[in-house]
Amino acid sequence: MVHGEADDGWIEGVALDDPTLAEGVRDLWRRAAHVAGVTADAGVAIPRDVRTASALLDEASAWVVEALEAGERKVGPRMLVAVGAMQGDLREFRSHARGRGLARVQAALGRLRGVGSVDQLMDLGPSELCRCGFDRVMITQIQGSHAVPQLVHVPADPDWALELQEAAKTMRIELDHTTPETEMLRRPGPLLIADTRLDPRVVPVMRPLAETRSYVAAPIMPEGKVMGFLHADCFVTQRTMDEFDRDLLWTFAQGFGYAWERAVLLERLRTLRQDVRRGHASVLTVMDEFTRAGVEITRADPGDHSVMSSAAAMFVASDQNVESLLTRRELEVVALMAAGHSNTAIAEQLYVSEGTVKSHVKHILRKLRAKNRAEAVSRYMRLVRRESTV
Repeated sequence: MVHGEADDGWIEGVALDDPTLAEGVRDLWRRAAHVAGVTADAGVAIPRDVRTASALLDEASAWVVEALEAGERKVGPRMLVAVGAMQGDLREFRSHARGRGLARVQAALGRLRGVGSVDQLMDLGPSELCRCGFDRVMITQIQGSHAVPQLVHVPADPDWALELQEAAKTMRIELDHTTPETEMLRRPGPLLIADTRLDPRVVPVMRPLAETRSYVAAPIMPEGKVMGFLHADCFVTQRTMDEFDRDLLWTFAQGFGYAWERAVLLERLRTLRQDVRRGHASVLTVMDEFTRAGVEITRADPGDHSVMSSAAAMFVASDQNVESLLTRRELEVVALMAAGHSNTAIAEQLYVSEGTVKSHVKHILRKLRAKNRAEAVSRYMRLVRRESTV
């Protein structure tokens, strides 16, 4: 016997939020049982999801076919046609529901395209995803071989969301072969956990979302590199996730990655503009100091090469431009150095390790013939200024 809902109250997959269609399925099921002479459960619940409704109609169809084979000709044929028509209505409802889901995702991504900073994207992204049909969203950042939850969003209960977020921030989830999320690093794509009770590996990852029964996840991939995960479920409405939820999240995650990349590029452009303006002012200051400086007549120590090395550094790579001297990543690092960022801050901005940043700084100092960071920034500014006037 098919029941209208699970014993624990959860619904399966797409919610059947059309009361007329849901009641029609339950009533047709009862009538089919009567035609077939089957003792049906009169108290069966009205189906709350498409999967349960479809199972009820399949059972009703089987009963009517059995009645026809047993010689029922008065009501059986009409009943079989009615069941078939109801199954068609259910398929049409499911198709429209999925179309509405995709439309919500497109609208959400359209609103995120106008976001110009990473901080704003972190604030707005989870709420936009929840508008696409999910109850709770968690953003997790990849840090080395671990995933670290950064934000939990529950629009139905903001206070609970804050509690979950504080608990989540204490976690460092190791991404190894025991964690299903690791597969999203090896072969980037979405993940569906239909029932967490059957897969104990998911418990450490989703503990911040408080005993979720099922969830979907997808990687966030700006510039084609996995930098974090989106996790989502419907714990509040008690709806289990299905393949369409997985694909819906994947569509959103891909657009979210592009929006993230755009926001990062806009922030870098703003930083570069500020650097150029500061560089322009710095060049004018150096020129003023140079023209005001007095002339000192002295004999240089033959063993002291500081004057020569300093003069050479002033005209470092006079026949080259800054793009030919430094790699793209080194240009990004030195621009952030010029903005006053520490190695740790630069690593966070570029999503690399602090050791990698130190290596880039070392190469920058060598290529610009600088003794320290301040000297490297000064010479970088001069090169930028010279190119802007060519």
